Amino acid sequence: MANTGTGLWDNEASVDKIGRFTKIPAKPELHDYLVSHSVLLWFGEVDGTTFARAIDRRSKEVSKLPKPLFNIFVDIASKKVTSRGSRTAEHIKILGTNRDGYRVQPLLDMPETAKLLGPMAELVASKLDKTFKSKKTFAEEPLTELGLVLELTNAHLYPDPERVAAWEKGFMEMSARTTEDREHWDAYVARVKPMFAMLSAPANARKAG
Repeated sequence: MANTGTGLWDNEASVDKIGRFTKIPAKPELHDYLVSHSVLLWFGEVDGTTFARAIDRRSKEVSKLPKPLFNIFVDIASKKVTSRGSRTAEHIKILGTNRDGYRVQPLLDMPETAKLLGPMAELVASKLDKTFKSKKTFAEEPLTELGLVLELTNAHLYPDPERVAAWEKGFMEMSARTTEDREHWDAYVARVKPMFAMLSAPANARKAG
């Protein structure tokens, strides 16, 4: 894995894997359709223009949505918002700015959205379970899935604390196995390790596996 930056998604190997997890089938029901396309926009798989075309196909139904959500779709269609720049500052510290797409937050705040994203969250979590049981080093494993777990907290999806503790233990063991380029990887660990504390779910959070 090329050492191009010290953030979790600061290299091509990391961002190239994101698309494996963000393609959610767009079922006919409007909410499913919106979530499917909004996830692609969120993780930079499509730009605002492509997203606006997809929403326009369901314009009559979209016009009946609650105002906060409808207004966001209108703003995207009229190019009043960009396709980048929704990531929080604390998440940027860990991830960097790659794949910083536009996040349709009112949609993510709807309880039914968390149910739709649950399978994606569990797939990502299961991949991490396997990864941290391996004997790989940081140079061999881009840990893309960690970034997805972190970003999914914006949709109120949090892993079980026991799972997070196991991942943190595996992360530090992976660090110990990584003996080359330590100046780079020490900076990487300093940026990424705080995310494990950030994954602590608030009392009313919906679980992601």
